[in-house]
Amino acid sequence: MLAAVFALFMYAGHGPQDSASLVLFQFIPSELIHNIGLAVMIVVFLAGLAGVATMARRIARSEGVGWKTVLGGRAALRQSAAALWVALGIESLGQQRYRQGCEAAQEPVSGIGGAGCSTR
Repeated sequence: MLAAVFALFMYAGHGPQDSASLVLFQFIPSELIHNIGLAVMIVVFLAGLAGVATMARRIARSEGVGWKTVLGGRAALRQSAAALWVALGIESLGQQRYRQGCEAAQEPVSGIGGAGCSTR
């Protein structure tokens, strides 16, 4: 359905086409292609954001976590901030477990690291 909408949108914005050769930017204006690209990127971003929010909500429900346990008081805020720091700062950006796995997978004889590990 999305392809049909884009096809109709592009058909509405097209100009005359030379039958001897295809000159794309005379047939479809470059501004139209640019604007469609922006619209598609916005839709993809919003769909990804909705997917992450849905995933987080479902995981929270299955674990019995609600807004009161996350933002219910100073202790809950402190615990949530600490969990956020561990998840984003240490695991995602610092990749602590990944580096520990690489150090454990190093083979001193051949100098080849584990799968995906850097051999610096």
